[in-house]
Amino acid sequence: MMRSLLPFVLILFTITSPILGQSSTTELGYQDFIERVFEHHPEAVVANLIETRALAKLSESRGNFDPQFFIDISEKKFDQKDYYGLREMGLVVPTVLGLKFDAGLERNRGVFLNPENSTPSDGLYYAGVSLPILQGLITDKRRTALAKAKALAQVGEAEKDLALATLHYNASNAYYNWCAAYLKLNIYKDALFAARTRYNAVVNSYYLGDKPAIDTVEAGIQVANRQVDLNNQIIKLFKAKNDLETYLWQNGYLPLELDSNTIPRVRDFYARDFDSKLDSLQFPLLRALKGEIAATKTELRWAREQIKPTLNLKYQVLNSASLQPNELRYQGLDNNYKWGLEFTFPILIREARGKSRFYAAKTESLERKYQSKEREIENKVEVNIQALEILKQQQKLVDRNVANYNELLGAERTLFQNGESSLFLVNAREQGWLKSQIDRIDNVLKTANSELELGLIYGYYKN
Repeated sequence: MMRSLLPFVLILFTITSPILGQSSTTELGYQDFIERVFEHHPEAVVANLIETRALAKLSESRGNFDPQFFIDISEKKFDQKDYYGLREMGLVVPTVLGLKFDAGLERNRGVFLNPENSTPSDGLYYAGVSLPILQGLITDKRRTALAKAKALAQVGEAEKDLALATLHYNASNAYYNWCAAYLKLNIYKDALFAARTRYNAVVNSYYLGDKPAIDTVEAGIQVANRQVDLNNQIIKLFKAKNDLETYLWQNGYLPLELDSNTIPRVRDFYARDFDSKLDSLQFPLLRALKGEIAATKTELRWAREQIKPTLNLKYQVLNSASLQPNELRYQGLDNNYKWGLEFTFPILIREARGKSRFYAAKTESLERKYQSKEREIENKVEVNIQALEILKQQQKLVDRNVANYNELLGAERTLFQNGESSLFLVNAREQGWLKSQIDRIDNVLKTANSELELGLIYGYYKN
């Protein structure tokens, strides 16, 4: 009966397996891959726009201190009479100290002109300053907006670094997973080739009468198992390749695909360029929270400032346009000026007190969140550093196991060829050898993932 089963076994394993062809290949190195990701991936473009938006808001807030030139003309004519004509032009210069300087020229005329608007026929020059005495002395709306924009610019920079670090982490993981899948595929191909070679040898020995028919069945089962392992790994490699292709773009708009003959550069998987200078980097998540706290504190400072009464002092020096500059000292500054005092104070100040309580609570919330995240990050860093140390030590054990299994398998195959061992023992040794090879790749992949995760926490990325 064994002889009747043998042709079916032979037919089963003469079917061509879906092993990748041996055509010429092109290597894609890690450095070339990651450079393309940061140059063309949409997420890299978006990450750079985060900082651009923050800097644009900072420029907008600085615009609150831009000098403003103005012209104001107002006239009224009725019943062929010039009731009044008011003309004024000038320049207003706000400053970051809270002072506001102004200078200009007034020239008014008319039959029914309000006496307080009367000016010399040639016009009236003025130059003055406005100073907040109470509310607005320490900070005001303009300075608050500028300080907040500066803090949010730091948040934008941190968010950009975090986005690029996340992109670096995900893309690098995809590349190393692709490398691992490709290496495992080659191992399964070697295992299938060895199983087929041994199967052919067992069949020949059976026909010569050296091996029983049951050995051909066992050898055939081993070939089938190796074929299944290879097919499964081909699927995993296909998925890993597709995952890698999600990070390949052209100019941020056109997705790219790898050529079917493109393979990873294996040495980049085993000899990774891990930057050990991570201590010099700052955690982007904590930097972003610091910026948010600083922005909220500026709002809190302004809210508390608004509890004070408003008391603004204004003073302007006046000079007729007909006078020469050297004549001003003879006129006397104490006779040519205009000044004013503005005072307001809401009786209940509920709006200011409400804002103050709100931003105080928000500040405390962010500070507690910062403490929590700081502790969480410290724990993650410690875990990853310890994991890296263990994985590096474990790599030596795994490498030693691979060498030992190679030696053990070679010796068992020699004994089998000399008739001093059984097919069962050879298969058992080969299974151990196969597992040691896969474990070696998995350990390297785990080490790479731990390095990348540690880099992500620190906000590391290659730019």
